[in-house]
Amino acid sequence: MLGVLTGIAVVFVPLVETGIEDLLVGSFVPGVALFSIQPLSQATIAKYSLPGSRGLCFGYTYLAIFGIGALCAAITGTVPPAARPR
Repeated sequence: MLGVLTGIAVVFVPLVETGIEDLLVGSFVPGVALFSIQPLSQATIAKYSLPGSRGLCFGYTYLAIFGIGALCAAITGTVPPAARPR
């Protein structure tokens, strides 16, 4: 599955330069791929984690998915304008 996501990411980069229509269509594919992975992730955590630590496992998973991703988005939105020469 990681290979599929990597392939989607590689194809997505040229779509950014083609125009808004292609970008919108190209955005649909990663969205479907990511939402299709979510039930697999849930089932894997539920199957392989201990019942007493299952909540902690889910918490770390969502921290990795949303917390670190949100932090990276904030950094990439802040750093380039601040790094431009004045």
